Amino acid sequence: MKIKSKIYFIGVMLILFCGSTFAETASIDGIPITTKSPKAKDLMLKGLDAYEMGNILEAQTYCKQAISEDSHFAYAYVVLAYASNSTQEFKDNMEMANYNAKYCSEPEQMLIKIGLSYFNTNLEDRLALANKLVQVVPKSPRAWIYLSGVQTENNELEKARKNLEKAIALDEDFHYAYQQLGFSYLNQKPNDFNKAVINMKQAVKLVPKSGWAYINLGDALRGNSELKMARDNYSKAIEINSEHALAYLKRAHANLFLDDIAGARMDYLKAVQLAEEVNLPIYSNYKAFTKIHEGKPMEAYLELKLVLDKIEHLELTESQKLGQKIFTLQNMVRICIHNEEYDKAKECLSMFSQNVKKRLAHIKSERYSLGQKASIKLHEIYLLAQKGEFNEAHEKCKEVKEIYTKLDNEILMENLYGAQAYVFLKEKKYDDAIVNYQKSDLNEIYNKYYLAMAFEKTGKKDKAKKLFKEVADFNFNSVEYALLRKDVMKKIASL
Repeated sequence: MKIKSKIYFIGVMLILFCGSTFAETASIDGIPITTKSPKAKDLMLKGLDAYEMGNILEAQTYCKQAISEDSHFAYAYVVLAYASNSTQEFKDNMEMANYNAKYCSEPEQMLIKIGLSYFNTNLEDRLALANKLVQVVPKSPRAWIYLSGVQTENNELEKARKNLEKAIALDEDFHYAYQQLGFSYLNQKPNDFNKAVINMKQAVKLVPKSGWAYINLGDALRGNSELKMARDNYSKAIEINSEHALAYLKRAHANLFLDDIAGARMDYLKAVQLAEEVNLPIYSNYKAFTKIHEGKPMEAYLELKLVLDKIEHLELTESQKLGQKIFTLQNMVRICIHNEEYDKAKECLSMFSQNVKKRLAHIKSERYSLGQKASIKLHEIYLLAQKGEFNEAHEKCKEVKEIYTKLDNEILMENLYGAQAYVFLKEKKYDDAIVNYQKSDLNEIYNKYYLAMAFEKTGKKDKAKKLFKEVADFNFNSVEYALLRKDVMKKIASL
């Protein structure tokens, strides 16, 4: 059960017009960039290239160097924001971009407003700004990629994919456009894993020396249930860079679904050993999930408890530590609820809430705060439903609905439908569960699995089997899937 915050760091940011008298101009894809320093421009472009390749840490380094050359370089702050490791850093860098907005053009200021809109306005405004940007820079493939990202947030998948195709038509050698289209088919419904593979292969052709490109292709192959080929591509990324921690992590995932637990455990350990400190807790979470796949969920819980303790001693910013704690605690909550360890679930949920509130105290955004408070209540709903406290669960659902109504965001309502459906499922009100699950986000594996279960309970065996098969073929590691995988394999065998 993942709860969407809609603080999505999607797509690459645009390179926009500059008309400021404070700066010289440079261009990429025929679009000017505002900076007074040619060196700052070159550094920012290296950062942009690293970001598009997937190398976030390298992107951060180059953008920080660009800012040191030109402290008024608003666009560099924007790229740095999107390459950030925490919500707080994203907001801080966007605010620095906004502080320097007077040195850049109106379109650049509009770009800054898009970033800040995640905290102070709504999705409709963001869509309007993104549409205006492609009107201003219609020949920029990056502009169309950005619009596609915002449309994806709004579940406008057909439009989003057409705009990614528009980006490719504008520059057929732009690997990032193929990559983003591949991810769209891989991660968003309706999925098309064959098209995901085709687009990722094209990206590899364009940047054959990039380990990141092979990792992305591996992900697409994994989605297409070509697990051995996926593992081969992750191995290719390791051949290119033997210290590529993410490649080991992804190869571990492939090994896991090939039922090579020993190989998975070795690769997870290697990934943890090579990980930068900012990624160490996340990789350690995935390593712990191996215990769940082995049928030892509470051993995974204990391992995650150790991860939680270690976060405090890492050389991370306070906002990064909060983000890592929240991620780890969410996984611990899910394990405990699923295994009916209610006291432990309550304790973890209390710690989760405390850390979320600490983050909100720093971010100071009413809209963001409301969304995060709703996320806490959603976790509480799942716990109450599992315990059989249905009246309390429904009351919490009403509270979440009030928050989402205030935020005026229909997409976020998908979280509520998933939670309500779970309550109805536990009440054995299967028809009500089906109605609500069908309005939830079925990209979330928990929602899909329990919708299949509701269909099974109402005698709709064919619909149930189809969904159980989709869950069985998911091939992407998460705490939810680790908890469900053995059960869904049994369902497939019995139906």
